[in-house]
Amino acid sequence: MIGGEKNKAHVRAGFTLMEMLVAIAVFSITIGVTSDLFLTATRQQRRTTVRSALESDARFVLETITREVREGRIDRAVTDALAIIHFDDTQTRFRMSTTDCVGDSGSCIAIGRVAADGSIAWAALTGADIAVGAFDVHTGDASLQDYATVRLQLTAAGARAGERETTEAQTTIASRVYIR
Repeated sequence: MIGGEKNKAHVRAGFTLMEMLVAIAVFSITIGVTSDLFLTATRQQRRTTVRSALESDARFVLETITREVREGRIDRAVTDALAIIHFDDTQTRFRMSTTDCVGDSGSCIAIGRVAADGSIAWAALTGADIAVGAFDVHTGDASLQDYATVRLQLTAAGARAGERETTEAQTTIASRVYIR
């Protein structure tokens, strides 16, 4: 009898097959939900980083153009770019370009400084992984005060297809140079 009770106690200490299956199912569901939350958070962080880079590039381009327009006057004789003539008769130009870009973006906003001999040294203002979809400039009536409205559309070219971000920015800038 003593030996029989010992076997009963030993049998009671284990788990049944059903208990093990339930435990594995609960563990699997928990791991699945946790993994999904982690992947979603990681994906959202990447999108936020890409959007931040886009907005930073748009802000940089618009602030650069704003500074140049405020310190000079718009040269309406130039039709292929936004041209600004400064007090010292130097000229700065802005254009959308496919040849002056760095990286594989395809298109960028380029800034050009016109040299005394008329040559222009162009450099990209937007980043290597930012593609420019639109760069529209509307200049105002010069008889009152020079102003320009600039609109940009930027897309993160290096992001994955499902995570591509596009942002648009627009500003209107008035020159501080008054011609009478």
